[in-house]
Amino acid sequence: MKKAVTTSVGTFSKHYLMKRATELASPATRSLTDPLGDWVLRNIRLEGVPFSFKGHEYLRAIYDDTSPYVVLSKAAQIGGTTWGILRSLHACLTGLNVIYFFPTRTDVLEFSKSRVSPLLADNPFIMRLMTDTDTAGLKRIGGAYLYLRG
Repeated sequence: MKKAVTTSVGTFSKHYLMKRATELASPATRSLTDPLGDWVLRNIRLEGVPFSFKGHEYLRAIYDDTSPYVVLSKAAQIGGTTWGILRSLHACLTGLNVIYFFPTRTDVLEFSKSRVSPLLADNPFIMRLMTDTDTAGLKRIGGAYLYLRG
């Protein structure tokens, strides 16, 4: 039986991530684009239909939250993962790099294929902004990158 290998994010990486999270939530960065909740209502399609908070009204406050750290304690299938992907794409469109950490490479591949790719396919305007890199673990959106690592 193969022994599981665990890794942790080093001190440098933790510092970098905290710094980037703070930059993402800074007033200067927030003013570069529409608030996330407004942006998704105007621009995003999910499963072929325009994005709506109908039936998920409680998510509006989460979409409008600009805190550098957001912790969700939630049940399955309530929209939290979609929020995370959309917040990441929105940040990339403002020029910020985003990184998602997963426990394993398999998790990265499954998440990218089942959640990220369908959302991108539903929104061709984002696909048009993707240049020269589109792999399961790396998406270049405009001038920024979405990293999916595991």
